Amino acid sequence: MQAIGKAGIIFLILMGVCLAGCSDKEGHFAGAAVSPSKPASVVLIDARDVQKWTTETQELCALSEESGSAGGRSLLLAIPEGETNRMRRAVWSYSVAEEREYAGRLRVYFRYKTENVAPMTDYTWNMPLMQIRGILTDRQSNLIANIPGKKGNNDWTECEKTIVLSEGVRGFRVDIILQQSTGKAWFDDLRVDYVPFSAKDKARAIELDCGGRKMKVYCELSCKKADDPLPQRIVKKWGHYGFAPYIREDPRDVCPESIPRPDEIGNIISLFAARGEYEPFWISVYSFKTLKKVRIKLAELVNANGDKISQDNVDARIVKCWPMGNAGLFEGYDRIYIVKPELLLKKSSLDVPENTSQSFYFTIKIPETAKPGTYRGKYVIESDSGRSRSVPVCIEVLPFSLDAPDNMNWFMHCTGNFEALRKPGMNMIEAATVAMRDIKEHGIEGIVLGCGYGPPAKLKVVDGKLVLVGFPKVEMVIPAMKRAGLKGPLIIHCGTMLENQVAEALGVEKPPVADQGHGGKSKTMETPEFKEAFKAALREIDKLVKKLGGKDFDWYYEGIDEPGGRAAGGRPERALWQWPLAKEAGFKGAAYISGDFWKKLAPFNTIQIFSGDVVYSSGKNAEILRDISQYKNVPFHYGYSGCYDGLPGGLMPSRWGAGFLSYISKVRGEVTWLYELGSTTDPNGVNQLKFYPKITYCVTSGEITPTLQWEGVREGIDDYRYVYTLRKLIEENSKCPGKREKSSEIDAKLETILATVPWGEDFGRVTDVFNNAMAAKYRRQIADWIYALMKN
Repeated sequence: MQAIGKAGIIFLILMGVCLAGCSDKEGHFAGAAVSPSKPASVVLIDARDVQKWTTETQELCALSEESGSAGGRSLLLAIPEGETNRMRRAVWSYSVAEEREYAGRLRVYFRYKTENVAPMTDYTWNMPLMQIRGILTDRQSNLIANIPGKKGNNDWTECEKTIVLSEGVRGFRVDIILQQSTGKAWFDDLRVDYVPFSAKDKARAIELDCGGRKMKVYCELSCKKADDPLPQRIVKKWGHYGFAPYIREDPRDVCPESIPRPDEIGNIISLFAARGEYEPFWISVYSFKTLKKVRIKLAELVNANGDKISQDNVDARIVKCWPMGNAGLFEGYDRIYIVKPELLLKKSSLDVPENTSQSFYFTIKIPETAKPGTYRGKYVIESDSGRSRSVPVCIEVLPFSLDAPDNMNWFMHCTGNFEALRKPGMNMIEAATVAMRDIKEHGIEGIVLGCGYGPPAKLKVVDGKLVLVGFPKVEMVIPAMKRAGLKGPLIIHCGTMLENQVAEALGVEKPPVADQGHGGKSKTMETPEFKEAFKAALREIDKLVKKLGGKDFDWYYEGIDEPGGRAAGGRPERALWQWPLAKEAGFKGAAYISGDFWKKLAPFNTIQIFSGDVVYSSGKNAEILRDISQYKNVPFHYGYSGCYDGLPGGLMPSRWGAGFLSYISKVRGEVTWLYELGSTTDPNGVNQLKFYPKITYCVTSGEITPTLQWEGVREGIDDYRYVYTLRKLIEENSKCPGKREKSSEIDAKLETILATVPWGEDFGRVTDVFNNAMAAKYRRQIADWIYALMKN
């Protein structure tokens, strides 16, 4: 899109009406003529025209000479330091309303800059923010998109986003916001083009029934840019096979429309792994014609001495591309889906249409007893429609195993629903055990058990005492953890369930719904009788936990979800009722947290599970680690592995979040979200769009179907273990005079590598600046250093 002169902030809106070119009274270009044959014309709006940009907070908004583009001006929002109104909000707005219906995409581009933006509240959206709202046919507005910016100090930063305007939208309003923060934010070079849906767009639209409400979602391109066509020499060389095998650095970058580059085709697969490690690799096939029943077979791997890694140690999967949604879609506004690789299906073969890419994913389990050395073999690609082709595979088994960190633990958040894993004749503990074994095989030992929904803890009063009658989720998960060999600990995430069940058992009014603006507590909750009953309920749960897990089984209480991220609605007030009572009862606590609310909770809590602050930047990390040590709290983080937005469909960013990011941030734990297997999922259906993507699925009852993001978690945990193993050796060698110099040299080189790992503030660019290939390269170098120190 072309910038217009020296204008700072510009909207380019392609609208379905024809306007002749003209100039306004100040000489600003305001429109452009188009040919009647074209479907849309262009209207240009200059932000310097204050009649078109409006604000009701004039004292906080201004036009600034500071601009992201030469000679232009930007929109400035500034809330002064020392401001005491915690709900203060500065807003620039622009509205486009037409007596016509929009149905298409808004492609948004802008630059912004921040200076000393610091939150005044614990609310999630205390930051610079662009918000777009649709004007519906009844003149009501409906949220279409939130585009958050960064806090702190940031130089001019680019943002791009595609937004769908679905049927019924007759206009829209753009708000540029700085809220519940102090500091300054500049917005510049804002451009939005409107592109009506094509016939192809409409044909690919998917209609969902979400709670009785019809919703259409529209497809976005899977790949950022189209691959170059294959050179004819490649087509000629491989055409008689009917396909070309190729290897791309990250399986998330292989979509059905992908075309291999010449340097990716037919390469040998070279791997390395420590004893006991799971090592993945993948291969893609590009078809020159429709291929029937494509399958890949991996032969035994054998070293020079005849030692083998058998086929029993290899798990072969087909990578399934399917429509995936996002958090906004689940919330009901961001109506976009994208076709991406995600599922790893256990199928023997599949058909591949002409001119299509298809990936296959393998995981090799290196036996603990495997002898070091290079093992060689081959995989064979076959189909019923063409010739077979074999490609060499070699894997180096390293002469060591990886150490398990003693200062770090990985957790999985589970809903406690494993019904889809229940085969005929199997009880729920056995079904949950299947899940727990899968979790352990991925390197995770701890569980966060979501008990705020589903079967609650049931309590009743017997002879004047509160008694726990049953707690189905705990009674299922603890035995399953023990059978699977998970060390724990267990975080029992009660939400607001427990006080509700106490009220029911006592026959008193239920606590207010803290999420709906009714406040965090009631007068009844403040009575000594209710508080004592709440503490008694916790003691009853503790009895059950110790009965099931043993007297040394470690568990933590967790109350209301994200009390620091949802300031409205009474969550902070409820949290400051729950956690102190849990501590009075003698129990440790854990909390999902964001913002500075953790400091209020810290005197009553043990584990602070930060949503982003502790891994946001090196400066923020150092600040939190310094502060948290004063409270003797333990820092965890979440949101950077699993199935949040930006995570599904790739080894990265899960690998980074669970591994290198966890290491550089010095956290003591990382939580992956979400393990929920309540029902089977049709891999050819669209039901998965009705909720966030998951970490695993069941496409066949009783069988776990992993995802690329799940495998990325395991890869990240192994990355961490490589660094941890090396650091232990460095420390051991540094104590020996003859080995000190070598260990210091390697330590300095390791620090150079770790300094390149991006922080959470660059989450959106991780797959570009720290991709899977780079992580693998770093792991190889770390492995070589481990071996060097072992020989030193």
